[in-house]
Amino acid sequence: MTKTRLLLFDIDGTLVNTGGAGVEALKLIMHHRFGAKDDLRDIEIAGKTDRAIIRDILRKYQVKPTEENIASFAEEYIHRLPLSLSRSRGRVLP
Repeated sequence: MTKTRLLLFDIDGTLVNTGGAGVEALKLIMHHRFGAKDDLRDIEIAGKTDRAIIRDILRKYQVKPTEENIASFAEEYIHRLPLSLSRSRGRVLP
């Protein structure tokens, strides 16, 4: 029997409200990677995929958005996101 994988994503805030956990995880990564305390106000996040957001962040810090750099950043994001989610007041939307 073949396993089926279901991936859910929510780029427009209709399924979940994470209470800002994603942005907080991104801020932690920026501090870790670039030594920056960045509020991300100049990066458009709403309605964008994680990949597009990561690409914009890398460009901002003058890092080439290669597949390798995007994947490395995304891996760290996936690693840090559960902690940020556990600290947020996120919720599933009706």
